[in-house]
Amino acid sequence: VDSYSGLSADRLYEATEGSRIVAVGDDQPLNACGEPNIDFRADNSAFLYQDCTFNGNGDRWVFAVSGGQVPFRAYNGSIASNVPLVATALPASTGQTLENQDTLDSVSGDNEIDFNLFVGAGVDAFEFVLPANSSACVDLRTLPQTMPVRIGGQGTPFSRSFSIPSFTPCTQGLSVADLVVDEGTGIATVTISAALPAATPIQVNVRTVAGSANAGADYVNFSDIATIGVGDISTTVQIEIRDDAITESTETLQVVLSNPIGAGLDRDRGTISIVDNDGVETCGEPTIDPSSEHALFIWQDCDGTNQSTWKVTASGGSAPWQGFDGVFTGSTALTATPFAQATGQALETSDVLDSTPANSVVDFELNVGGIGLDSFTLELNSNSDLCLVLSSIPGGARTLLGPDKHEFTGPLRLAGNGSCQ
Repeated sequence: VDSYSGLSADRLYEATEGSRIVAVGDDQPLNACGEPNIDFRADNSAFLYQDCTFNGNGDRWVFAVSGGQVPFRAYNGSIASNVPLVATALPASTGQTLENQDTLDSVSGDNEIDFNLFVGAGVDAFEFVLPANSSACVDLRTLPQTMPVRIGGQGTPFSRSFSIPSFTPCTQGLSVADLVVDEGTGIATVTISAALPAATPIQVNVRTVAGSANAGADYVNFSDIATIGVGDISTTVQIEIRDDAITESTETLQVVLSNPIGAGLDRDRGTISIVDNDGVETCGEPTIDPSSEHALFIWQDCDGTNQSTWKVTASGGSAPWQGFDGVFTGSTALTATPFAQATGQALETSDVLDSTPANSVVDFELNVGGIGLDSFTLELNSNSDLCLVLSSIPGGARTLLGPDKHEFTGPLRLAGNGSCQ
C-alpha cells in the first residue's frame, strides 16, 4: 500500500509477473471447498481446503505442503482456535501421509496444532475438524516467503495469516467455554482461551453470576484475575461445585469475563450446567447413531446376578479417527472383554484394553472414526465401587451415561453417580 498507488488497505492483492498487482476475490467470497489438483513435481506451495462433502460434526479441513523441485526442507506453522482441535495425518493410501521425520503436535483437548513437515519431491498432508460455530487462526508466516499459500479447489492465492472459515485477519480476543459437569464432580474447570498465542501476558477479570444455580448451595462464588502467559493460548479457573441429596433438574450459572488487558473479548460469557446426580438411570442400552453421535457411551447391563456388568462404546460420529482414553478403577478385581467380531463393534489393533485378571484397574484407548463402533464389557463384584477417569477425548465429542444419555465431563464414581476423589 505504501509502494503502489491505487491500492486499498482493506483488500488482498497478489503481485504477478512483471510487478502487475491484481486484487484477489473482487466479485465473490473466497471458495475454500474442494481438493486442489496438486502436482508434487511442479508445485512448491502450501494448500488449505475444506471438504464440503463431510457430513460429520463440524467442518473437515486439509492442509498440505507440496515440495516441487525445491530440495528437501522443513515447513512449519500453526493453527490455533478457542476450542480443542485434533489433527491426524492423511492415510498412506492417499500418497500424502506423514513420515517419521515429520512432526504433528496435536494433543486431544488442546487448542493448537503445531506442525513441522519435511518435504522434497512429494506431498505431506494432515486433516482436522473445526467444530461448528467456531473459528481458527492459521499462521503460516514461518513458511518461506517465496512459497505461495493456496486456498480451495481452485488454488486461489492468499495471505499467510488469516482466520477460518471467514478468511479475515486474525485478531486477539478472549473466549470462555461452556461446560457441563456432574453435581458430584466437586470442581468445574473452566477454560479461558485466546484466539492467538499470547505475545505479552493477557489478564482478564473472571466472576460467577447465579442463574438457576444458587451461590452457596450449588456452587461457591468466584471472583479473581486470570492470566494467560506469553506463548500460551489458554488458562483455566476452578469453580467449586457443591453436591446435595436433592433430586432436581439441571441448574446453570454463568462465568463472566471483563476488563481484559492485552486482548479484546470475543465471547465474554460461558455457561456451567450442573447436572443432578441423584436418581440417574444407568441400567439399559442407549440408542446410538454412529453416523452423527461422536461420543463415549457407558451403561449398566442389569441382569440380576452377583456380578455388576457395565458396557462401554466409542462411536465415530463421522469424525476423523481419534482416541478416547481413560481408566476404570474398582475396589475389587475388574475384568474387561472386547465385544465379539460378529457384533461389528470389536476392537482393532490400534485400540488398547489393558485388563489383567485380579487387577482392579482397566486402562483403555479406543481409536474410532467414521461410522465405527468400538465396545467392551466390564465386569466386577456387585459390592465393588467403580470409578471412571477420562484422560482425553476428541474435541467436540461427548461422554454419556445410561439409556437417557446423561452427559458428564469430570471423573465419575459409577456406584451412586458421585465424584471420584
